[in-house]
Amino acid sequence: MEKLSEILRAIVLGAVQGLTEFLPVSSSFHLRLVPALFHWPEMTLSFSAFLHLGTLLAIAVYFGKDLWNIGLEGFKALFEPNFSLMRFSNSLAFKIIIGSIPAVLIGFFLHDKLEELDKNLFLTSIFLIIISFMLLSSDLFAVKKNNLEELKTSESFAIGLGQALALIPGVSRSGATISVGRFFGFKRESAARYSFLLGFPVILGAGLLETLKLFKNAKSVANSPDLWACFIGFATAAIVGYLVIGFFLKFLQNSTLLSFVIYRLIVGSTCLVLLSMGIIK
Repeated sequence: MEKLSEILRAIVLGAVQGLTEFLPVSSSFHLRLVPALFHWPEMTLSFSAFLHLGTLLAIAVYFGKDLWNIGLEGFKALFEPNFSLMRFSNSLAFKIIIGSIPAVLIGFFLHDKLEELDKNLFLTSIFLIIISFMLLSSDLFAVKKNNLEELKTSESFAIGLGQALALIPGVSRSGATISVGRFFGFKRESAARYSFLLGFPVILGAGLLETLKLFKNAKSVANSPDLWACFIGFATAAIVGYLVIGFFLKFLQNSTLLSFVIYRLIVGSTCLVLLSMGIIK
């Protein structure tokens, strides 16, 4: 029975990770809320690492061709005989590198402090509500740019700052980056597509960081869940994440972000009420 419960938890949490990593609703908030609601034990480092790697696989599979072309474009710009710094700086690969810098630096130096914030469901709920207004206001901006080729390096860095802000639990990486992209006049689908591409190195880094911490902490390894549960969580996160990416990009072709704003406000407020009543901790 305990084995079945562990597998069920792995499926549920894998689905939660796959759903909320790519929708602008904050995966860190939901991965804290769901175990609190069901009074499940805290996720171990190994299980968390597998969940991150699952959503990383979803991005790699869905955007495999795009990632290959972006990497190839950057490689050619760097190593062709007629190297041009201007040509390389105009490549999408360079812009993704520039956009990744803020989150990599902040995540590296402030990882432990951010991890402490992640344990505070009250603050996470507050951020979930606050960023809703950022998401709502950004969605009112008129479309001026339809293609990622129009993305400037300065805009990429600004979107990267939004991604760094999303290291605060409850903000939502996709929500923050899509919002900044919308502020610069990109249509919703283009802003979301760039958000997912920009997320690839950051999610990869997060997964590797948690994996390194896992191997450095013998206690975490000893208390890690059954390996099958890790793989089930990984597979569930990858499959659900892949489906959610496709759904979300199609959804944004004809729909606004208002439904996600309403969801964040309702869920964040409900969580605060449950916390105040002592139903969850």
